[in-house]
Amino acid sequence: MSDLRVGLLAYGAIGHEHNLAVQATPGLALAAVCDTNPDRLTAALELAPEAVTFTDATQMLDSGLLDIVVVSTPPNSHAHWARQALERGIHVVLEKPMALTADQCDELIALAAEQDLLLIVYQNRRYDRDFVTLARLVDEGILGEVFQYDCFVGGYSQPCTYWHSDVAVSGGAIFDWAATSWTRC
Repeated sequence: MSDLRVGLLAYGAIGHEHNLAVQATPGLALAAVCDTNPDRLTAALELAPEAVTFTDATQMLDSGLLDIVVVSTPPNSHAHWARQALERGIHVVLEKPMALTADQCDELIALAAEQDLLLIVYQNRRYDRDFVTLARLVDEGILGEVFQYDCFVGGYSQPCTYWHSDVAVSGGAIFDWAATSWTRC
């Protein structure tokens, strides 16, 4: 069986981390990267010189190079790009939040099921040391019954100073970051 060909749709702040993860995972190969910023494409190629670069997302999705795409665009475009990929028979990994409305999420789930494709939301905070440690302490009963858990990601200004705090783009900081709150599967 050959490697699954991965595409990275947007190579912003998290793109490098996704690239490292693909490089470190047997069975995956970075096939393509799309970003409108040429400097980001150059950065991606430093780790994966064999990847094909695109500045147009539709061209990348239509290239025939992908089995799976990681969508790291701003959240208000997640549903659009996931739908585009699923309609082309490409598996999808979405950055959180999955979409800005429950209807969009339901539509994507139904489309993925109809196409028999993987659709998953990347919950990176589930693997942070604080979360893993806290989960272990709860599972072992060391903390007793947890009735509230508060955490903070940010600095002394807005919780996040780019689009994470913009309601129109991300649903707002609480919506965007709350996807990483404490819930046990």
